[in-house]
Amino acid sequence: MIKTAIEFCSCCEREVNMQWDIDRDGYEAYCPYCGEKLMLCSECFEAGIVCDWGDDKCRCMEVKR
Repeated sequence: MIKTAIEFCSCCEREVNMQWDIDRDGYEAYCPYCGEKLMLCSECFEAGIVCDWGDDKCRCMEVKR
């Protein structure tokens, strides 16, 4: 389902609004302003997914390999 994802890019400090399909495109995007990786963490929280970021891991459990 395509919806508006709103995230804050910590690299360029801009708010990013995107039309995004989590099921098709996943939880990883790139900032359209600076090109840095942008994790769609708010989408996990909204879906009720418990975040495991930082549990001795260097990557999000939702990122496709």
